[in-house]
Amino acid sequence: MLSKVRLNNRILEPIPGGGGAQVDVAEADLSAGWEPGPGWNAALAWAPNEECRIGATYRSLVVTKPSGDATFRQIPTGNAAFDAAVAAGLPPNQGVSTVLRFPAIWAVGAAWKPQAWTVEADLVWTEWSAFSDLPIKFEQTPQNDRTIVEDYDDALAIRVGAEHRLPSFTYRFGYYYDQAAAPAESVSPILPDAARNGVTLGVGFRPWSNVWIDVYNLSVFVQNRSTEGKNRDGYDGEYKTYVNAAGLNVGFRW
Repeated sequence: MLSKVRLNNRILEPIPGGGGAQVDVAEADLSAGWEPGPGWNAALAWAPNEECRIGATYRSLVVTKPSGDATFRQIPTGNAAFDAAVAAGLPPNQGVSTVLRFPAIWAVGAAWKPQAWTVEADLVWTEWSAFSDLPIKFEQTPQNDRTIVEDYDDALAIRVGAEHRLPSFTYRFGYYYDQAAAPAESVSPILPDAARNGVTLGVGFRPWSNVWIDVYNLSVFVQNRSTEGKNRDGYDGEYKTYVNAAGLNVGFRW
């Protein structure tokens, strides 16, 4: 797997004589290039009879260690003495690195194919607990190293779907439920994770014997998620999300 990282952050400092109020004094941009990480997959399939299919898959944990550059840009406040003090305390531009952990995934599914129908159900277990933190390490100023704590939990997804094949076209529909993996402390504008329900619809047809076209729509209804006043960085609030995705697939066989 190839992965890269880019993080932007504002640096805040108390305004002199401002009664504790803070102001943006600098912007940090951390950009790490593509980095490969090895992983492996395994799968089993079993067909006890013509109508039934059972399968299981495993995708291993993948760890990558992207490295790149950290750039610090001062934001003037208009207070010359204060800006000079901020400039003196800013770290120099330098190399930066981090560690990304992509979770292992276990899945098991079964399909039943009575005549022109296929009905399937899957269980997917994702080991999100591997995403425990995001360490940020600077080459020249290790005193500025930071670890963003995430402490995700493992999560279960349940998926069901059906396909009905007719002489001129095929239609499909499905549903899935995904558990939330992020604890309330980690819910933030970066990752406002929450439990979600997905509904899918699709149609496929063959205008010619060796060409097929499929269209689909996925609607994801994400449950409202509150930080419960626990967010580690003070971004407390309630998050509301809705996603709709549509797609088109064209296939050709020879």
